[in-house]
Amino acid sequence: MLVMRVIIVPSINQYEKTMKKVSGSTFFGKKLFPTIWFGFLGLMIIGMFNSDDIGSSWPIILPMLGMAAVGFVLFRHLAWHLADEVFDHGDSLEIIKGNKRQVISLTEIINIDYNKSQGQVTLNLREAGALGKDVTFVLPTMGFGIFSKSPYVTELIERVDEARRKSYIEAAKTL
Repeated sequence: MLVMRVIIVPSINQYEKTMKKVSGSTFFGKKLFPTIWFGFLGLMIIGMFNSDDIGSSWPIILPMLGMAAVGFVLFRHLAWHLADEVFDHGDSLEIIKGNKRQVISLTEIINIDYNKSQGQVTLNLREAGALGKDVTFVLPTMGFGIFSKSPYVTELIERVDEARRKSYIEAAKTL
């Protein structure tokens, strides 16, 4: 006799239902532009080495190697440290960077830094997690609103403060 068990699972669980993506795209800055930059420089250098008179190519090759080194440092500090996706779950943030994933409770956030000109938000965390002690992500573009504070950042600061106050009150009740 064949017995079949059926488990009923809701189509959308509460966790996914409250999820809202709050980060912008990093594909161009993290993947496409560095590929174009290093690809162009690599092709130019290979082309110079394939020329008949390699001795006269050094004055051109050395600056290209310098451009590659400067590009590496700039991409490392301006783009490659950014999180790929950030989802807001109400009482926590889910951050994805490459194959690493970290869920951060709002009470674990010490400080929120907002760079208006680059649209970057840096979260300083109480303890280092899978992505480190500081996590940076890019907000979606807001058109010409780069000179004003992001409404999402203002709301996030207020929610972090409220979560902290609630955790302090709960801690005081247990004493």
